[in-house]
Order: sequence, then structure tokens, then C-alpha cells
Amino acid sequence: MLDQKTETAVPTDTFDHLWTIWSEPFAALQTGIAGLSRYTADFFTSYLRSTEYFQRVEGDRLFAQSPSDNLEAYLGLLENNLELITRSLNGSARMMESYIRNEADRGIEALQEALFNNDIKKLAQFSQRQARLMERVTVDYPEAIAAIEPEYGFHFERGTHPLIDETGRFQLYRVAPSLPDVQTRMDAKPILIIPPYVLGANILGFLPGEQRSYAHAFANQGIPTYIRILKDIANTPDLQTMTAEEDARDTRQFCEAIQRAHGKPVTLNGYCQGGFNSLCNLLSGILDGLVDAFITCVSPMDGTRSRGLARFLARLPERFNDLPTAPGSCPTATVLPMAA
Repeated sequence: MLDQKTETAVPTDTFDHLWTIWSEPFAALQTGIAGLSRYTADFFTSYLRSTEYFQRVEGDRLFAQSPSDNLEAYLGLLENNLELITRSLNGSARMMESYIRNEADRGIEALQEALFNNDIKKLAQFSQRQARLMERVTVDYPEAIAAIEPEYGFHFERGTHPLIDETGRFQLYRVAPSLPDVQTRMDAKPILIIPPYVLGANILGFLPGEQRSYAHAFANQGIPTYIRILKDIANTPDLQTMTAEEDARDTRQFCEAIQRAHGKPVTLNGYCQGGFNSLCNLLSGILDGLVDAFITCVSPMDGTRSRGLARFLARLPERFNDLPTAPGSCPTATVLPMAA
């Protein structure tokens, strides 16, 4: 009786393994396609909007230029785009090659067990592993990103960080320490952080509760830490038409407010693009007497130092290096010239 039970269990296990070997790759493929579709949709929406703007501008320019100039410009743009696409595909191919190399030994070992030892258990486990890896990348990883939203960033709407000053374009907040036993030392030297326009400010307050925050690295030492925040550009006409001079004047106003509160010159701290903007403001002389120290972090002070960016700008036809920004869908959108 015991032998009969053992004999009937073997086909059941074999069937389960065969089903796993057959079904898991299909599950992985389906999961991968769904994840790729979501990923593509996120970027395709922005791509369509940008294409609409481009077509509006070029619709007017096509008739203002000669056919030969149009042809030369678009061939140059096509060449640039093909190079970018090729580099992207090559990068993807290298990553796929690296992944295959990492997984090849497991796959070969499982296949050898199936062919020479008539044991398909490892092959089934290998199939399960590939399906699970795909699920982690396309499902678990996005869910983990979404799950940290309540902890990510500054969440000024909660009122934790006091609003100190504002202009028609920016708001000035003092960053409160994330450690409960730390108090801001009002007699200490203050620091003003200037975030980049595009990347935004929240990346500088990544996960304050886990001590993974650039801004809180200062605030949690009791240093009076301030941060300049862009207002919503879709509903702020003053921001849509802002000039570099207005950026500098707003920064001066904030530095004056900080100096009045602490009686000390400000340390200006520019992060990424914010470092470049801060340097321009300093060199203009408008911050003289208000700022006595300057810190930058990963700031692109000279784009030509990047070979890739320098090559891109050198090959880009001049016509597309001065592309006006077409009106957006928001009612307060404004047409502005924009140099690349």
C-alpha cells in the first residue's frame, strides 16, 4: 500500500513541474508586456504633447525657410535622433546580455538535470524564478515606489514646515527637523537651498523619517535650513514669464528675510540646476552683503564638460536650438522663447 502511494505521487509531481515549466514563461511574458505597456504609456503621453508643440512651431517656420534649408535642418535632426535611438538600443542590449549571463548558469544546470538525470524539478524552479523576477520588476517595484508617497518629500500642505516669505513666483519655507529631540538654533548661521526647476524640491527631502534627506541633513543638526519652492507653473503667470533677473531679485528678497531673522549672512546652497542659477545670481552682484558662502551639489556649471551633451548640441541644427515654446492647454499659458 505504501509503495502504491509512492508510485502515484511521482506522476503528480511530474505533471506539476511540467505545468510550471510551460505556464510560468507565459505568465512572465504577460507580466512583462503589461509592465512595458504602462511604462511606454507614461512617456508616450508627454511625447505626444511635445510633438504637438513642435508641430505648431514648425508649421509656421516651414513657410518662412527655403525648401533646401528645411531639408538640411530635418536631415540633421533625423541624424541626431537616429544616433540617440541607436545608443538607447545598444544600452538595452547590453543590459539584456548582462542579465542572460547572470541567469545562464542556472538555466544550463536545470536543463542538464532534465536531460541527463530525468529530473525536471530544477527546470520548474528556474521557470518560477524568471516569472517572479519579472513580477518584482513590473509589479512589486512600482508598488514599493507608490507606497512611500506619504513619507516622500516635504508635504508642505501638512503645515510642518513654516512658510516664511513668498513672491509671485516662489515660496520660502523653513525646513523643520525630522528628529523630535532636535530644535532649530535661531542663532546659528542659516542656509538657503535652491532646488532645480525640473527635478523639483521633493528629491531633497527623499525619506526624512529614515534619515535619507539632503535638506534634513542640515535641519537635523539644528541649522536654520530654508528652501525655495516653485509655485504651480500651470496657475502662476508670473512664473511662466519669469526672467533670470526676477529669479535673482526673488532670491535677494528671501536672503534679506533670512538675514533679518538670524542676523547672519546666508549660506547659499544650490542643488543641480539650482547651483547654476545660484551662481548666476551671485555673479550678478545682487546678493552682495547677503551671502558669504556658496555650496553646490552636482551642479552643471559648464555643460561642455559633458562630452555627450557637447556632441548633442554641436550636431543639433541651429534652427532647433532656439525653439519657441508653444502654448499649453492651461488657460494661463504664455508663449516664450526658449534656447536649448
